Amino acid sequence: MYYKKSHKYESRRDFFEARINLLKKEINQLSKNEILNIDENSYIDYLEDKYSLEPLCVHRDNEIIHEPTPISKEVENPYDSARYGIYGHKMIYEGYRIEVSYPFSGDAILFNVRPNSFTIGGAYAELRVNELNNTLSLVFEVWDQNAEQFTHNKQSAFEHQVLHYLSINPEVLDFNSQIRQQAQLEFKHAKDKCLAENKFFHAINVQPCVDTPVKITVPTIQKKRTPKPNVGSRKYETYPSMSNEMYEDIIAEIYKCGQSIERKPLLYIGKDEESLRDMFLLRLECRYDNVTATGETFNYGGKTDICLKDATSGANLFIAECKFWHGAKAMHNAIDQLFERYLTVRDTKVALIFFVKGENFTSVIDSIKKELPTHKLFVRNSGERAESSFSYIFHLPTDDAKPIYLEVMIFHLPKLKED
Repeated sequence: MYYKKSHKYESRRDFFEARINLLKKEINQLSKNEILNIDENSYIDYLEDKYSLEPLCVHRDNEIIHEPTPISKEVENPYDSARYGIYGHKMIYEGYRIEVSYPFSGDAILFNVRPNSFTIGGAYAELRVNELNNTLSLVFEVWDQNAEQFTHNKQSAFEHQVLHYLSINPEVLDFNSQIRQQAQLEFKHAKDKCLAENKFFHAINVQPCVDTPVKITVPTIQKKRTPKPNVGSRKYETYPSMSNEMYEDIIAEIYKCGQSIERKPLLYIGKDEESLRDMFLLRLECRYDNVTATGETFNYGGKTDICLKDATSGANLFIAECKFWHGAKAMHNAIDQLFERYLTVRDTKVALIFFVKGENFTSVIDSIKKELPTHKLFVRNSGERAESSFSYIFHLPTDDAKPIYLEVMIFHLPKLKED
């Protein structure tokens, strides 16, 4: 399943050129009949989907340290050699081989491209990639039982070996933006060549072959499916958990849904929190395999607005609350309600969705950024996904060491009814 990291492409330029050449080759393998009769726009859409790339993202927060494997090595005893001039005496060092793995999203083929730069120094680890389950691993040989040193080496290896691969992402986005134009130019060249040939044949009175009519259809690309929840690979974990990739997809879907609602006042005028919540539920409930999406679901000490559960075990995967915006104090109360009444030690991924009515939207965003980090359960900021979607790490009221992923999303619906 795993393979050691090697590089099929020595430079990014070689990689992107090879991908464009594959696109051109696919166009030029079409028959004349296909080139002249296929729906050009649909075919270009197909090529754009097929050859575009998803940028890499290594989810460092989901790190798993696997059970160590004992190892040993035999070396000449340096003490005997140096002090007594005795050579050939051997000594055995005993240690561990420890694998640290991280899930990643994006196209694994990008790990086959040698980074443009590297950093001299830092701890060394063998880098492995598992394309079957989208996992990247660093494998260390550890000869001292020094936890602090191992943690330092783990961080150093990640920064010196893994992060250089992620620097390709801006070039991936630039490449994706050029694919359509490249496909259009190559298709036009192939089509012009066919038309010129037909024009010549017509001029010299070549009799066309009578062929059976052929229906030309555009191939379809099987889109990547959002992964279903799975049991983690930790040895003793039996409670179903949501992959980071699925969590990212849920947040993205909620945000897109909220943006869509913002643009359609007829969808939200006169609606209360429950009606707005149902729009998000409608989008989520049919998207994931083996998952049920419900509203007003009892959990722990109250009823949550949105709850995604593993259909087999009934375990919670994701919880969200929908609220009208009533200021920073109400926001703190909403967080208290969510964390103290609805979450158990098994719940790790949650969201708060705020609907802003008549207030200045920018001032609401500024207020959230300023006030939310003052909450007693706040741990740290975790980035901004979009203009009004913010990521945080919190902890449970009863467990300071239990990280909770909290996404706060704000949508502007100025003509909402007063509640």
